[in-house]
Amino acid sequence: MKTKALLFSFILAVCLAAPTISLAQESQKAGTRGQRGIRVEENTTRAKRPVSSKGRSYALLIGNDAYEKTTGGKWPDLKTAVNDVVVLAQVLKKRYGLRPENLILVRNGTRQQIISAFNRLSEMADPEDSVLIYYGGHGQYINNRGFWVPVDGKTRANYISNADILASLGEIKAKHKLLISDSCFSGQLFAKTRGPAPAQSSALLTKSEIAELSELKSAQGFSSGGVQPVSDGGAQWDGHSIFAYHLIGRLRANRKPYLSASALGAVVGLQVANDTRDFMGQDGAQTPISRPLANQRHQGGEYFFTPVDVEIKTIPVTLFLARAPNPDFDPYAKKAVQAIQAAMIQRIRDNYLEVKGVKIVRGEMDMDLLPHLANGKAATGLVLSLEGGRKKQAGMMWQGVYSLRMQLRAFRYQKNRFRKAGAVKIKRQLLPVIQWSDDPKAIEDNYERIAKKMVRKWPVNEMNKFLRALN
Repeated sequence: MKTKALLFSFILAVCLAAPTISLAQESQKAGTRGQRGIRVEENTTRAKRPVSSKGRSYALLIGNDAYEKTTGGKWPDLKTAVNDVVVLAQVLKKRYGLRPENLILVRNGTRQQIISAFNRLSEMADPEDSVLIYYGGHGQYINNRGFWVPVDGKTRANYISNADILASLGEIKAKHKLLISDSCFSGQLFAKTRGPAPAQSSALLTKSEIAELSELKSAQGFSSGGVQPVSDGGAQWDGHSIFAYHLIGRLRANRKPYLSASALGAVVGLQVANDTRDFMGQDGAQTPISRPLANQRHQGGEYFFTPVDVEIKTIPVTLFLARAPNPDFDPYAKKAVQAIQAAMIQRIRDNYLEVKGVKIVRGEMDMDLLPHLANGKAATGLVLSLEGGRKKQAGMMWQGVYSLRMQLRAFRYQKNRFRKAGAVKIKRQLLPVIQWSDDPKAIEDNYERIAKKMVRKWPVNEMNKFLRALN
């Protein structure tokens, strides 16, 4: 018990604080220029963010190490916080295209310096922009309230409360806000959720999903722990905290063209929890939190990390082979085939980030695709099989019924072989016809109507999963 108590005391002594802050009423009291320990890289030109968002990207990074002298020994110096933000700034600029003029970097910030820097960010950001705020430093927990401890935090009067942090965040007009906190006792920054937590996925999002999540406002938080002490790390973590080690490592290694904050939080959080449990035992385990921030009008959108050195995958040509397994398939169903082909092309373009070309070919057998795939004219061949018909059959309110059933199969040519890559079936759809007609145009129009009805019935998740598997 004594060993565990000493371990907890040691971790508590070196624990870091939470994210960044700014109070509007205090921003007018002091400027930041010329003050020790802060460098504000000012905005001179606006950088276009290489994301689906229309706005620009900004970052405020705060790392506090030098506590011993300024607090009279009340708070010990930390080893890694300044290095964490310096390296993170390099990664954001080099890999994610963050413009230097859109970066505010605070090293060993006092209360007023942190507040001034935060307010500077509020002045820079516009309603379509995205902002990333990172804080590493000491934190405190008093009377069920969490605080950040600036380097001049000798007394509680100089602490910055989580409530003040959230109030300052609310003043930023940006559409997407991400607050990352490598600090003790930062769990109060998050909204209380009801029901099961939303699933965090590291899978590649579809183009339409990215567009939707980019349009919705987001205010997300990611902390290295809950209401608990967290580790400062050191040499065994390449001079970083355990949390920063995994966060920076994941951002460096990422090869997804759009990495969501939720996916990043899920994978980094799991690794940090496992590592702290392995190295420090159960009492030293950290439980990172990735969740919407409290009182920030989060709409369910996402902050995206978009590396500039990752090429968006392109499908050179997508082929649709339309055929009917039933030789008696109605020849008037041409409009149905065209409607479903058009819907499939749209679905492909919604799913893939880029489609270079879509070509439609005809054939009677699956093997008719082989020349196109083997010669490199297409990356994927999709075989669209339709069967159905029409029948004059009086009912209570109709004179006949049209029916249609669809199967979609995918093929590739890999390692000199024609391979089936997947399949999805759409159950039979019926279209009752109130007034029966043998007019060719009326027949074609009815087939088109039932085809569009079938498209509306496509299982979205199953279809998207099928198409993503081809990428």
